[in-house]
Amino acid sequence: MQSLELSSMSDEELKNLSLEGKTFGVIGVCGVVGNLVARILMDNGLNVVGTDISSREDCRFYSSFDDYDIEIFFGGHPDEFFKKIDFIIPPPSMNDNAKVLSIARDNGIQILHLGDIFKLFMPNKPILCISGTNGKTTTTTLLKHIAYSAGINPAEHNLAGMQGNNEFIPSLQTRLHGDVAILETGTDGAPGGLKSVIDLTHPNFAILTNITIDHLVDPDAHNDNDEDKIPNNDASISSAESGIKDDEKSDVFIGKNSIVDNKKSIVEKNQSDVKTNVSHIDRGFLEYARVKGELIEGIEENQGTLIFNSDDPTIIGLLDEIKFYGEKISFGIELNENYEVDNSSAHVDFEEDSYSHGGSLGQVDGSSYGSSVSHVSGSSHSDSLSVVGGSSHSENSNIDEKSHHGFIHTKPCWCGRDIKINETISGSGYYECECGIRYEKPDYIAKDIDLKNRQFTLSSADEEYRFTLTLDGLHNIYNATGAIIAAKVFLGLSNDEIQKGLSSFKGVDGRMDIVGNIDGKTIMVDYAHNPAGVETILHAISEIYDKTAVVITVSSESGIDGDFDILDSAIGNVDYIVPASYDSRYAAGKLIELSKEGRQEELNLSDVYSIEELEETFVLSEKAIEQKSKKTLGASEDQVIIGLKEALKLDSDIILIIGEAAFKFKSAIIDFCKDFN
Repeated sequence: MQSLELSSMSDEELKNLSLEGKTFGVIGVCGVVGNLVARILMDNGLNVVGTDISSREDCRFYSSFDDYDIEIFFGGHPDEFFKKIDFIIPPPSMNDNAKVLSIARDNGIQILHLGDIFKLFMPNKPILCISGTNGKTTTTTLLKHIAYSAGINPAEHNLAGMQGNNEFIPSLQTRLHGDVAILETGTDGAPGGLKSVIDLTHPNFAILTNITIDHLVDPDAHNDNDEDKIPNNDASISSAESGIKDDEKSDVFIGKNSIVDNKKSIVEKNQSDVKTNVSHIDRGFLEYARVKGELIEGIEENQGTLIFNSDDPTIIGLLDEIKFYGEKISFGIELNENYEVDNSSAHVDFEEDSYSHGGSLGQVDGSSYGSSVSHVSGSSHSDSLSVVGGSSHSENSNIDEKSHHGFIHTKPCWCGRDIKINETISGSGYYECECGIRYEKPDYIAKDIDLKNRQFTLSSADEEYRFTLTLDGLHNIYNATGAIIAAKVFLGLSNDEIQKGLSSFKGVDGRMDIVGNIDGKTIMVDYAHNPAGVETILHAISEIYDKTAVVITVSSESGIDGDFDILDSAIGNVDYIVPASYDSRYAAGKLIELSKEGRQEELNLSDVYSIEELEETFVLSEKAIEQKSKKTLGASEDQVIIGLKEALKLDSDIILIIGEAAFKFKSAIIDFCKDFN
């Protein structure tokens, strides 16, 4: 946890500390913190000597020192190191009784801790934080690229292979050299996690992309071994029965001694007259969303500006929940006659009981809709919808007056009900709840969307401008819109300057990343690993390619429920599904098994799938898949390649390989494509 409590000196002592002409010894410069601390000191004109137990060859981030003048002792901490330094800075994980610190004290060397560095070197540049469940990395990378193209240099951590939202990276990155800081700020869902980042970075701008379900685990599953929920005849997968994998039992978002156990949850606080049986998904989701509120609160405290996706009802409800009165700019999209959805015609009325897992919401203005694919709560049924848009947005208009993407799903509302969303992308769209949360026209709206030519018009009260992207998919219209608004108000750029950056953007590594072509089949890798992300990317490729196959390497952080939700998100969006990980293979097999027994409804999927559809869609290996890796990595390198080989046998135009393993083993996939050809 990032904290100023890591400081060893008072503010007065630090203020009186003389740094000029002194040499700083940084322990562990081959690690994340040591590397960044050393570079902060050197960016401020101070002399640094580094040391690390690693060898020069094993120093992972050594290349980040290419532009610096630093002496590093590899393989240990020799006497010469102590003779050269006036201050020593250990990594935060080092015990205060460590031998190296005892030597420093014996030599009269003053010890500075990480908290001291945070206090001594405050951020001195405009700072923008980007958060949300999906789209953070693309939005961050795109905005940085726009900045570079305009001659503005963002502070970069330059730690090869590291995500920008890991550990202490954002807080230290703001103190590195740069004109601005554009930070990806994620969270593992732990309360206080984002607040600590905000307290140390002091951002004056933020983008909130969306809030959807990701890595939520049932707290009751720790002590619940109810094998009747999902029968299993294979003892080798007993950990999957309870919805929690062995490696997750000591490190989950919602678990024993968590916020849910220690205080009344937001859902429970607001829903006593609405729901009496709140699922762990609903409860955990809103607790997770509340953590995102720490960013919103921090922006208001810093008198900054929040840029947010107002098509997401969870964000709208969160702003009301925390009483946000700061500066804000909303954005969303409008789908009209240029954006066609081709589904079979059917509908389901708003008042239909099967639509709400917490009780009927009642009919809204007599409207009737339908939907398909998965929803976030995992417990309502859906049908198909045939809509070709053509209506325009009007402020405070009802859901039935909007143009449609074609799917109706539900999310837990802050009032305790389910809020129905006529979706544009997963979790966002046009919505209205009895509690008063409803769609309103945003400040900036992306309209006249032409996905084929990657174009859209961004409209506000003051202007309209036609932008062209290099990215595919409706989700990237959202990502680009947030980045464009930030480029205007945070970077101060004109539309023409922004378009220059958009035109030269090459995309994000691991996001809709085309890595090869085999026998006319496009091979693509994408990091998507949660239900909303999977649904969004699969819908995007289905609009570009005729026949589609997906290789699923994911092992969901939400346990077996999450694995079922991911499959639910994929069925109907692609022609073929190849489960390559142990957990996705188990979930697919169990889904077919329960369907044959007439028990599919026990899984609370978004639709009822026929046996024929499942058997035509799933491509299951006859040989059992071993559980070789832990956590979200899912499939091993061999399993990823085996899944790709299976997919090559199918009649498809594209093979999309999704998940963390797809990203990690991308080089192996590329090598396979080269060798195959």
